[in-house]
Amino acid sequence: MTDRFRVLARALSGLLSGEGADSRRIRHVLQSCGKGTRLGRNVRITHPQWVSIGHRVRIDADARLETEGGLCVGHGARIGRGVAIRTTARDAVESGHARRPVLIGRGASIGAGARIEPGSAIGDGAIVEPGAVVQGAVAGKAGVASPRERSAATTRFVFIPSTGRSGTTTMASLLSSHPEICCRHERRRQLIRLSTELAHGIVDEAAAEAELHAIYVASGAYRLPVYGDSDHRLFNLVGILGRVLPEAKFVWLVRDGRDVVASTTARGWYDAEYTSGIWGEYRLRGDAARKVGQAEWDAMTPFAKNCWYWAHVNREIGAELARMSAERWTTLRLEDLRARVDDVFRFLEVAPVAVGGLRENPSRRAVVPPREWSRAQHDDFERWCGEIMDRWYPGWRG
Repeated sequence: MTDRFRVLARALSGLLSGEGADSRRIRHVLQSCGKGTRLGRNVRITHPQWVSIGHRVRIDADARLETEGGLCVGHGARIGRGVAIRTTARDAVESGHARRPVLIGRGASIGAGARIEPGSAIGDGAIVEPGAVVQGAVAGKAGVASPRERSAATTRFVFIPSTGRSGTTTMASLLSSHPEICCRHERRRQLIRLSTELAHGIVDEAAAEAELHAIYVASGAYRLPVYGDSDHRLFNLVGILGRVLPEAKFVWLVRDGRDVVASTTARGWYDAEYTSGIWGEYRLRGDAARKVGQAEWDAMTPFAKNCWYWAHVNREIGAELARMSAERWTTLRLEDLRARVDDVFRFLEVAPVAVGGLRENPSRRAVVPPREWSRAQHDDFERWCGEIMDRWYPGWRG
């Protein structure tokens, strides 16, 4: 058991045993947690990595938070004694759309014994009476004060969209080596669900925008001047994030499609037996995204689906960024990363610093290199990826 895992286990054990805990003890367990947050005794949180809590939040004793669908608790909110919050709709488990986030606004107050049902949104400053049952939206009010601690209003943002298996772990490590930047890799579990549900038409842009606002603004607590997320699930959230955070910047990270496809195929991303929790459950599908006909998708090999994925994700990122002003985004090939470290820092308006060895995330499975692909695999790669490879890696066929 690693030292980091022991810290997480001890902190989570404290939560589940009923021991009171402040934000210093739970910050390592939850997705994010602000300063001055307090939990009462015997509070239950089922899936802490799906929870974002703002500054100075109070959760009273005996609260039961079932959070697999995602829970955001805004700055200064209070959750009363014995409140029950559910984020999984039991009647929708078979349909695969059971996870429904609960969003609690800044300064909201939920009275003792209230019950909050999946998919509910409680506005800034709203008051839920003791014992009430909430299913849906509760209107908030204007004029709720911003926290004095570092929040979205006092933080600059950078997002690293990519296809995955493209250096997002390395990029997070590189940026976090700077004393003014905290960049995290795939920390926000809600994005896994949200990105795929948006692509598949299960949620619309308005719902996605409301959830991203709850994550990054209403409950967003930050410790350094620049905060970043490096996550391949950002690919179709770029435009929405650009609206939620109008000053945010984006670094489009691209890796040679041949290397990505070789890696994702080796990891079994589109294999029928792929079982990797929510990552497999929310794997992007071309037919569900209405980009490939169902019959064609069903007939495609896993290799061909990985080719489609690389091309589609890069195409979507490019389309979303093209609608933004050029000052807000830049491109970066993974192969050029070390040579362009200083350029990235300058783009983020921080002074370049020396970086040491970078954390990488090599594949732990045997990867079949392109030179060993079959003729059919080369044809699939050419069909789905050739055009985009021509743009990013001219002369790649040679």
